[in-house]
Amino acid sequence: MDRFYRFTKNIVATVVTKGITPLFSLIIIIMIARLLSVSELGKYTFITTVFMLFQVIGSLSFNFLITREISKNKDRTSIIYGSSIILGFVFSILFFIISGTIVTILKYSYDIVVANWVICIGLLPCFWIAINEAVFMAHECNELITFITIIENLIKVSLCIFVILLKHGIIVLAAVLTLSRIIAALLGYVILRRKQLLTNVQIDYSISSKLIKHVPSFIIIYSLAILFLSTDVLMLSKMKGNYDVGIYSSALKLANFFKIFPDSIIVVLYPLFSNSFHNDRVLFNTLVSKSLKYLLILILPIALLITSFAENITTVIFSSLYLPSTTTLRILTWSMVANAGHSLLGNILMASNCQNKVLKIMVMATSLNIILNLLFIQKWSYTGAAAATLISSVFLFVLCIFSVSHWLIKIDSFSIFIKPILSVSITGYIVWYFKEAKTFVLILIILIVYSLLISLFKVVNKEDVYFFKKALKLR
Repeated sequence: MDRFYRFTKNIVATVVTKGITPLFSLIIIIMIARLLSVSELGKYTFITTVFMLFQVIGSLSFNFLITREISKNKDRTSIIYGSSIILGFVFSILFFIISGTIVTILKYSYDIVVANWVICIGLLPCFWIAINEAVFMAHECNELITFITIIENLIKVSLCIFVILLKHGIIVLAAVLTLSRIIAALLGYVILRRKQLLTNVQIDYSISSKLIKHVPSFIIIYSLAILFLSTDVLMLSKMKGNYDVGIYSSALKLANFFKIFPDSIIVVLYPLFSNSFHNDRVLFNTLVSKSLKYLLILILPIALLITSFAENITTVIFSSLYLPSTTTLRILTWSMVANAGHSLLGNILMASNCQNKVLKIMVMATSLNIILNLLFIQKWSYTGAAAATLISSVFLFVLCIFSVSHWLIKIDSFSIFIKPILSVSITGYIVWYFKEAKTFVLILIILIVYSLLISLFKVVNKEDVYFFKKALKLR
């Protein structure tokens, strides 16, 4: 029962953590959209997208690599922590210089260039935050990450609202984002010490050497993953302009909420994947198929709900000025379904020491994404960018399915994919006939019909219940 309690606690904590940041970011986005302008929103989205890309690179993706290493041997936490801290600091300075220089060379407007240099200072504490979070996750103390995230975002959103009300632009906003990152890094370290998760921090150069060997693969994989998700914004900013980026980002920010729940599940399961792969391959194999099936069962009706009420959601949260983004929102929502699937399978491959295979997959998918954005943005602007994201996300998902089936375990496509997809398709077809009904009625129809179909097709069975009890060590 203790294992079940910790698992549930970590799921809840991670959902809150994953939800807090996009929620507070959405508040900032709404304030910019309503009090400044669509173009200013485009600028803000651009610099934060560039920052997100280099944040992954600058932190060396330590949160995943170190979580995996500590999960194998928690007694060596302090040594692994100390062995990675210096390495991360050196690389973060390097990427601070690279990030600022690239935007300067590309000759963006003065305020974008200056704001980018300011926000790039925030890359310096990012590696520290990543290492802190890796320790918390490996020790199943996700609630501490939640606490730090809440504090950081409260400070960030409070200062940003104050800055926006004073009509300051993106340069001052960038300074606020940087300050909040520094506070989060310091707070995380203090809590690690207070909770005695870190005791005698030491440097073991053999561990540093081992980390360096793995770092390039992880950096490239997660850099490509962020580039994969950021290509649309980056290319829109150069090919169309700040207004189009502003319209697109309103849909993107809403669609990102779709990722909160699946991303939280993936984060909590990652240490379990790592541990079971090395210690219980039978459990690992079953966990892979069950987690993928249940992830799809849970997220498909959410996608249908967002698709059905895209116009209402956009109007209420932003305004009628952003109604052109509703088609984009619908497309991006379904791309997030594929995104959740390939994120889970990609993490399973990396937990199994198959990061080089993930690297090859990401190169192919990111290349396709760039090509499609070049073709589609020119013709259909932000709608084309969304279409490119959807096609490349499905392509990436299919590649991940093939890789897991070929290198790890055979995936039962009929049971895992066909039944849930058929259930949501039939539900969507029925909802279309009642599209003029009131919102509350449509929501009930979606939930009831989908649940009945899941039951009718026997997607969930006694074997699933037994497995989860075993996985959580309830019996």
